[in-house]
Amino acid sequence: WSNGSCCLARTSSADSKIGVPRSEQKEYSKDELWNPSSQIGEDGFLSKSYHRIPGEGVSEEGVNGKVIAGIHHTSRLIKNPVRCRQVPGDGNCMFHSIVICKHWVESDSHYCYKDYDELRRLSRKLREDAVDYLSSKPNRKLYEQGNRYWIAKDLIEAAAEPFNVTSKEYCEQMRQEYYWGGGPEVLALCNLLRRPIHIYGLYPHSKKEFRFRRLGCFGSPRFDRKEALHILSADSRFPDLTPGSELENGNHFMALFPERLLSKRKRVRVRGGKNYVVSIFSGRAVSKNPNPEEIPDVKEKVIVGGFLSKWFTSNS
Repeated sequence: WSNGSCCLARTSSADSKIGVPRSEQKEYSKDELWNPSSQIGEDGFLSKSYHRIPGEGVSEEGVNGKVIAGIHHTSRLIKNPVRCRQVPGDGNCMFHSIVICKHWVESDSHYCYKDYDELRRLSRKLREDAVDYLSSKPNRKLYEQGNRYWIAKDLIEAAAEPFNVTSKEYCEQMRQEYYWGGGPEVLALCNLLRRPIHIYGLYPHSKKEFRFRRLGCFGSPRFDRKEALHILSADSRFPDLTPGSELENGNHFMALFPERLLSKRKRVRVRGGKNYVVSIFSGRAVSKNPNPEEIPDVKEKVIVGGFLSKWFTSNS
């Protein structure tokens, strides 16, 4: 059930006879959400930007003549680097990544990691929504890329088969935290939100540089009227990793933000009735003579809010 466009197959190091893979349940403190790294800030953002490159063949050209165009066209992909943000590696990383990407495009602010339990709640809700969408209407069409689509019941059966479980058992397990989400759940959320979700993988461009290769464009061009969400399937050791030593199949998801979005500015009114132009990414108010006392207020109210190939299940 694979093709050059979007293969939703899963692979993992787990024994396929014991059900869908999952991560060990444990309690996380705010300082343990990810492995410490000098290249990752307190807010989870990696210190550098990364260039993107297109996929190969039909994965980039679409299916049955439906091409990836407009804001997602290859030419724009190459011109717009992305910032990468780490998410907790607790078995729910795919859902965490989509939660914080969705938060950004809907609120123009980045999710704040102050409350890990709240992030878990939001990701758990997204997980339940995905499984509900997959299982509630067996004959529902789930649009993939170009004109290609899956029938929901066929997709669940194909997802369950490698793990030697029934479709019902698959859905029961996937509803629970810490079970690794993958392609079927991303496809369900893409159709539920009616928003494209684009997937990238690590590509060793040189001995010192990674680039992110676009592996699939769920929901494009069908839902391209909405801004796409972008997530990366990476080696969990990234970015402290030498190009060429990465795992063949990603085992951790991270959130991506195209810099053309991060450079957006918006005019806001703050305390005292003055107007300031605020950089949404940096949180800095721009004005000739801004009142320093108002800057924290702006940051708090406006800025802080807080593939398909062989893989497509993540263990973190």
